[in-house]
Amino acid sequence: MSLVLEMTSPYEEGGRISPDGTIARATAQYETGANEVDDASIEELFQWRKEVSREGLQVELGGIVPTAGEREAPGYSELVGLGAAVVILLIAFGSVTAAGLPIFTALLALIPAFFLIGVGAGFVNFASFTPQFAAMIGIGVGIDYALLVVTRFREALTTEGTVTAAVVKAAGTAGHSVLFAGCSVVIALMGLWAMGIPLLSLTAMGPAIAVGLAAIVALFVLPAILSLVGHRINRLVIPGMRISAVQHRSGMGYWLARTIQRAPWLWLIVATVGLLVLAYPALDVRLGSSDAGSNPSSLSSRRSYDLLAEGFGVGYNGPIVIGAALESEEQAAMFETLPRALAAEPNVVGVSPVLFNEDRSAGRIVLIPGSSPQAKETDTLVHHLRDSLPELTAHSGAEVLIGGPTALFIDIGERVRERVPVFLGAVIGASFLLLM
Repeated sequence: MSLVLEMTSPYEEGGRISPDGTIARATAQYETGANEVDDASIEELFQWRKEVSREGLQVELGGIVPTAGEREAPGYSELVGLGAAVVILLIAFGSVTAAGLPIFTALLALIPAFFLIGVGAGFVNFASFTPQFAAMIGIGVGIDYALLVVTRFREALTTEGTVTAAVVKAAGTAGHSVLFAGCSVVIALMGLWAMGIPLLSLTAMGPAIAVGLAAIVALFVLPAILSLVGHRINRLVIPGMRISAVQHRSGMGYWLARTIQRAPWLWLIVATVGLLVLAYPALDVRLGSSDAGSNPSSLSSRRSYDLLAEGFGVGYNGPIVIGAALESEEQAAMFETLPRALAAEPNVVGVSPVLFNEDRSAGRIVLIPGSSPQAKETDTLVHHLRDSLPELTAHSGAEVLIGGPTALFIDIGERVRERVPVFLGAVIGASFLLLM
């Protein structure tokens, strides 16, 4: 296969065949980083799987490269969201025309958003899911912003009399809300730069572009459309639906508002206590990243995950990589003694032999934990190894580090938790300045 630099057979290294001999693991090393493997090579990999799979031989693909190939293309989930939005808007407005405008303007804003994300991808490394992320948030806020303007316009038509006055009223009232809301969301998304994690920071740029363009369309394009539509905004009425844009002193909303106004302090206390109870579990939240075990069973990556867990234990899907930079043969000899010491550590079920490069200037050990990648015990093991390894290697002076996907996700979760106060402070502070 193209771009594959090396293929390791299950028979070349120990520990790659399950104890019962029914499940084996082979690895392919690409010439480039996993995120740089092109679509053609990924498609070739999946085609190879189809060719070698047959009755009695189940071949599944796991790892970063196959997972990227299985990622759903933009469109399906967005269509589901749009369908739900259409139903809600039709119920709220009772008119196909009024319900269709927020959908139209939200989609209109996504066109330049996708274009700008594509242009930006030529200069920075966006995550592959950035377009889906931007579409999800862009559609949501685009509909929301247009909904504010359209609702105010329909109300103003009944009170102001003329279309021009209604457009001015909608733009002058709901427009201010859209402007502040759009700026606040963009500030919040760009505030992810305060996390100090490039992946999160760059990923946030896509939705920020989509939100900014959604606000621009709602502020400048939608008023022009409303001036053209005018009184036809309430046409194509759905039978049995009320289309009055003016709120009457009846209904659930009016009753609830009046009830809260009669005892505001009581409802403030009740609402605050309720929110605190709902937020209480967040005090014990563990941040991290999902793995292939969270994928649907229809995907090869999930089936690969299940096979490896069945054959080698749940920790096999979350190996911990121990790497070292070695400057002398004495350091290399010391590193070769580590597997025996690591095997005696708690929650360790397997340790690979040391793998050196050609000149023995770098070495690698792969450690298999006894718990799953997302388990708290695995988190504890990574921290324990980072505390104990310096003591085992201090006499040699070698630099030994703990890495691999499992340790990486643990580090990202801790970094996010540490930087959340900075993130909240930056976002709240910028929003406060915006309100001044």
